[in-house]
This record gives sequence, structure tokens and C-alpha cells, in this order.
Amino acid sequence: MNATNLNRYNKFFNAAVAALDGGFATAAAKKEANSNVSRAYECVRDSVFSALLDAGKNDNALNLAFELRHVKIAAFLEIARGVGYECGAEMEKLIALREAIAAEEVVKKVKVVKTVADVSKGERLQYREKKPSIVSSEYAGAFSSYRQRATTAPLLLVGDALQVLRAMPSESIDCAMTSPPYWGKREYENGGIGLEDDYRDFVKDLAAIFFELKRVLKSTGSFWLNLGDTYNDKGLVGIPWRVAFELTDNQGWILRNSVVWNKLKGGMDNSKDRLGNVHESVFHFVKQSKGYYYDADAIRSKPRGAKVVNGAIVSGTGVSGVRYKRQIELSTALDDAEKKSAFSALEKMLADISAGVVSDFRMVIRGQQRTTHSDSERISGRAKELRDKGFYFLKYHPKGSKPFDVWDIIPEDTQRREAHFAPYPIDLCRIPLLATCPEGGIALDPFCGTGTTLVAARNLGRKSVGIDISRRYLELTQERCDS
Repeated sequence: MNATNLNRYNKFFNAAVAALDGGFATAAAKKEANSNVSRAYECVRDSVFSALLDAGKNDNALNLAFELRHVKIAAFLEIARGVGYECGAEMEKLIALREAIAAEEVVKKVKVVKTVADVSKGERLQYREKKPSIVSSEYAGAFSSYRQRATTAPLLLVGDALQVLRAMPSESIDCAMTSPPYWGKREYENGGIGLEDDYRDFVKDLAAIFFELKRVLKSTGSFWLNLGDTYNDKGLVGIPWRVAFELTDNQGWILRNSVVWNKLKGGMDNSKDRLGNVHESVFHFVKQSKGYYYDADAIRSKPRGAKVVNGAIVSGTGVSGVRYKRQIELSTALDDAEKKSAFSALEKMLADISAGVVSDFRMVIRGQQRTTHSDSERISGRAKELRDKGFYFLKYHPKGSKPFDVWDIIPEDTQRREAHFAPYPIDLCRIPLLATCPEGGIALDPFCGTGTTLVAARNLGRKSVGIDISRRYLELTQERCDS
């Protein structure tokens, strides 16, 4: 691109990014941003046109150049490459920018500017399709084609979950997350799972589906299952754990976490002889004990940085070391050599805090702090440290702490899906997908309903496949992914 066109390109591109970054106050502002993208596109297109004219020695080159003048941005890049002209990152950035503008609502602050910035870092660009497709047959072929496409629009497969899974290839899915219909709770469209007369049949039917899912899941994959419990003849059935034990005892799944989803508020409960229920279970299963994909850094909370206060290094949570130094000085449980060692170790820890090697710490000193472990040296390594050294440190990861296994998430249906009853919030999907579905991977929901798992995956730049017995629910998923 010559200097004149490049300067014009940057002018129009930056104007569109600035408008997107600030949010669109009016529809006219959004229209102007799109206009600036088009002007930037013309700068690149004209450069290609000129280059082809300069190199053209026959009518074919001129015809190709003429064609380039009339194609849309999405097709331009492939055509240009097809005639041997590389546009560099400019067109990639424009495609990402246009998709970001198209996805943004009027008066709503932008959430996808990062997509544009990522292109300049050479990260993979995910193309968005206008509307996901619904497939009712030839599942294997549809899935094979989907795997080859560069898109984050989900693939929607209508049919019985067991039959659809049987048509999918082994070791093809990176992560599965689902919340199947609960037993004896609601009757969804087209029937299916959850309407069995006996809960044992419900457990058996789910197990058959999850056995097939295990085959489809990669050896490095994870399976997240959200299930609620129910009462039968005044007795809590324990369905989530019955399913979990069926999978671990008879199918070889490994249960890595049992998460308590604290819904913070419950529904209407008129019972007078028991507590109200405000939690459900979320299980994390894997196929192998080691080597499965897990990105703990992606779900860590950002730690607060250290600072210097009155000449002393203070951690993000206010630990300065002054208190610990005083406790070491006054200790009657430590001898002089142990005190010297403790002072030296504390200074090193404060230096690590200052350098960002450790985000935070706590120091347990013999005879000073109440320990939270066994005094048995056979059971507790901490007890041995206290005996041998007189102290030990609790160190916090420099990238922050991991989430715990109790998640406080309100089960509000922010999508106002009148046709679907289940309170399955999108925030419930974020940690599982970020931690166990790699970038470029494919997530699967075999009971996708109106597509919350798929929407969450798309928001995070992951591909996804949804299966449901109801076409109407999948049509609602289309609308959610198209909005």
C-alpha cells in the first residue's frame, strides 16, 4: 500500500475504532463508523487494483482487478490471495472491526474491541456468521464440515442426544458442558429425558448418553455437568450424586471437582418441615487423571500489587512483615539460630513480593499462630516444617487466586426466554469454558435448550456444538446468537 493510501486507511480505521470504543450514542454514529470502515476498505482495494493493473499483461488480470472492485470485505481477502496479492494485516483488522460494529447495539458500550487489537498480535481471527445453521440429518458430515470452518457461530443439531452423539467421531470434542432436564421437574417440548416414572431409569438414561459422550470427548477433554435434586415421597433422592457415582464407578470417569452453585435465592417454597433449597451441583469429570487440558491462569482473579508504605514493603492485602518481625523478636519458642533463619527468610519473601514473584503471603511461626493442620508430622508436612525450622510460609500465586468450589451466581434469566423454563445463567459457563476449553477448541452441549452454553462459548471465542430434541429451542438459540 502506498503512503497516501496507508495514511487514509489509518485515518478512517482509527475513527471507526474510536467510535466503537466509546459506544454508539445514536444510530447515526453507528452508521458513520460503518462508513469509515468502508472508506478504509476502499484504500486497500484501490491499492490492490493498481498493483494488478501494473502487473497485468492480459485481459485476465484486468478482469480480476475489476472483480475486486465489486466484492464485499468478507470475500475480498480470499480473492486477493487467490490472485497472488497479500493484503497483510489491514484486511484482517477491517473484518474484525466490521464484525465488532455489527455485534454492537446502539447506546451500548463496546465489549469486543479486543478482537481488533488481537489481530495485530498475530492471534487467530474468528469469523462470525450471521446465523448458526440447524441440521436435522447427516450429523457426521455437518460436523466434519463445521470443524474445518473458521467460525464461532455454533453448529445446531436437532435430534435425540444419544443418536446424534453416536454419529459423531471419537476424540473430536475438547469440552462438554450441559444441564440436562431434571427428573420429575418440568415437561419440555418433545418429551425426552426427565419424564421417566422411576428416578433409576432417569439415571440409567443419562448414563447411556454420557457413556457415548465420553467416546466423543478428547482424552484431554473435560465434562461439566449441572444437575439439581428433587424430592420423592418426602425424601431427597440424591440424583446428582447417583449420576456421579454411576459415571465414576461404572464408566471410568474421574471426578475432579464437586462445585456448589449457590443461587443466592430460591424459588417459591411452601414446605413447613425442611429448609429451603438454594444450591445445585456442578461436577467436573475428566477421562484421565493426568494430561487433561486445564488453564488455571485463565480463571484466576487479578491480584492487587505490592506497594511501599513508610519505607516498608506492603503486600496487596496489607501484609508488611513488620508484625511478623516483631513476633520473631519476642518469640520464646524459637532459639537464636531459628530467629536468624526466620528473619532471613522473611526478608527474602518481602523481596519476592516487591518483585512480583509472589502476590501475597502469610507467615506461620511456632507458638505464635494457630495452625489449621494436624500436629502429626506423619500426616502434615507443615507440622514437620514447624518442628524443624520454626516457621513456614503460605504463598499466593503471582497471577492471583483460583476460584473456589462454591460459586455465588444468581439464576436470573437475563435473556427473558419465555419458551424455556430452566434458570441456567451464562455466568455458570464461564469458568468451565475458560479453564478447560482451549482457544480454537470445540465445546459441546448435548442438552443445549436455548443455547446458553453456546452463547457463552461464542462470547469467549470458542466454537461449539449444540444438540436438542426441540427444533423450536434451537431456533431460539439462533436468535440469541444472531442478536
